[in-house]
Amino acid sequence: MRKKEPFHCQEDMDVVHHQLVEQIARISVDEEEERMRDELELTEQEGANKKDG
Repeated sequence: MRKKEPFHCQEDMDVVHHQLVEQIARISVDEEEERMRDELELTEQEGANKKDG
């Protein structure tokens, strides 16, 4: 089994850092979209309840 090599240069660390930043941004967008969907569903439910009441 091959042993993992440590980072040898700043470029490697920059690439990994960039990938992590992109991943965090994607997660943030996904969470915001989910929050907005939940909020929209709640608004639609409240609107339906007002019509029924």
